Amino acid sequence: LVYDDVQQLDDGYDRKRARASIYVPIGDHGTISIGDTEVGTFDETLVRLAEILAANAEAAMDRVEETRAREAEKERLEEFVSVVSHDLRNPLTVLAGSLAVAEQTGDEASFQRCQRALDRIERLVDDLMALSRQSDPVEETGVVDLAGLADRCWADVDTGAASLRVETDRRIRADGDRAGKLFAALFRTAVEHDSAAGGPASDDGPTVTVTVGDVEGGFYVADDGPRLDAGERAQLFESGYSTADGSRGLALAIAERVAEAHGWSIAVESHDDGDWSPGDSDGSDDPSDGTGTRFVVTGVELVD
Repeated sequence: LVYDDVQQLDDGYDRKRARASIYVPIGDHGTISIGDTEVGTFDETLVRLAEILAANAEAAMDRVEETRAREAEKERLEEFVSVVSHDLRNPLTVLAGSLAVAEQTGDEASFQRCQRALDRIERLVDDLMALSRQSDPVEETGVVDLAGLADRCWADVDTGAASLRVETDRRIRADGDRAGKLFAALFRTAVEHDSAAGGPASDDGPTVTVTVGDVEGGFYVADDGPRLDAGERAQLFESGYSTADGSRGLALAIAERVAEAHGWSIAVESHDDGDWSPGDSDGSDDPSDGTGTRFVVTGVELVD
């Protein structure tokens, strides 16, 4: 758009001293605005120069986006290679050894080890596929009932003797399937960490209670199991880090990517003397000093 005198526009916008003005789109990246305090300054040559400037700016920004996309794809590939080359090798080795023993002896325990190894392989593949799919920005959303989503996800996760308490009637705008991945990942993390940290348990597994509730601008998922120390909190969302033996540690990386894809933020807090805080109020890193971990998701669009 070229205006000899932009002050003639009756749109109520205060353009200060600008008179002659040019507005040139930079593709999908924005607009270059060029102004002058004199009327009728811009001839065809200057307009053409502005268009060339915008075209070059668009090309440069496109290259930046392409570079970022390639780097993200490289990171996904490196994660895949890491799982295939290391994490899958362990259960495959167990499977091969146990299967050989089972074929020779018919030992039931060997068959059970084979089944556990197969379950572990299936879990790793599912996690890796979920991780690779959660980075793309969410494009379509709908109204999601948090309580219903939490109940459904809890039923789909192997939670043993753990229990769920839902203290929200909040509705949010989200991609329901991908938000479900976040809840499932947080539920699994609570149960697996409780088991690894020696929390209360029965014959059926950990008896931790997981609570879903409201915070300002979002929701939380909390548990009453052993508290995470400061060092663990700093590494939790790194792909491959885990507090549970034998666990790849992809669950929280999945949760973080689901949150980021929605434009949300996710953080972990500790529970000290009944108060939730991002750190330890007493300066202690002893997980037994106080109980509970809470994952807080904010920046969520709430629906009345």
